[in-house]
Order: sequence, then structure tokens, then C-alpha cells
Amino acid sequence: MSTDYNQIKLIIYEYLQEIKDSSELQTGRASEMLVELSAYMANVVEEIRDATVQYNHRLSELLDEPKMTVNKAEIKVKTMPEWERLEKAKGLEKTMTEVIRSLKVFIRVRGDEYEVSANL
Repeated sequence: MSTDYNQIKLIIYEYLQEIKDSSELQTGRASEMLVELSAYMANVVEEIRDATVQYNHRLSELLDEPKMTVNKAEIKVKTMPEWERLEKAKGLEKTMTEVIRSLKVFIRVRGDEYEVSANL
């Protein structure tokens, strides 16, 4: 991943703190956060793809071992770093997706509030 996993995770948690204090969050800032997170999402999707390839390669290696069943290989591979990497990337993708959704709702609600106040 070109932008480090931990760096993206820190950015997300910083944004979550800003969103929690939404009374002070401006629509423009929320839009900036949304654009930035959307750009990082491409990095996370790439990380998931790479981690999946490594996970599958490792699983294939295990299945090549004598007397290794599919069930045993699947259990064993879940104790290895390849699986942990894949799960972390998937978890980050889910978190990012939820933060992006929250920002979209925030922006839409603020836009609706602005529209209503403009019509008064």
C-alpha cells in the first residue's frame, strides 16, 4: 500500500473525532474529508487485492503438503500473517466505507438545513 495502513487508520480516527464534534464541523471540511477518504479507498482496495493474492498463494502451498486437507489448510492459514494482513485491510475498508457514508449524510443534512433556512 503506497500510503501506510497505520497512517490511513490514524487519519480515519482523526476524522471520526471531527465528526463527533459535528456542531463545529463545516460542510466544506466534511467535503474535503470525503474526497480524501475516497482517494485512500483506492489504496485500501489495492491492499485487499494484494493481500488476497498472498493469502491464496499461502493456502495453495499448504494444500500441496502431503495429507493436508482443505479444512486443515484453511484453519492453519488463518494463523499466519497473510490472513491477518487480509483481515486488517478488509476491516479498514469497512471502517472507511462507514465514515464515507456518515460524511455523505452529514453533507446532505447540512445542505437540506441550508436550503430550508434560505427559504424562510
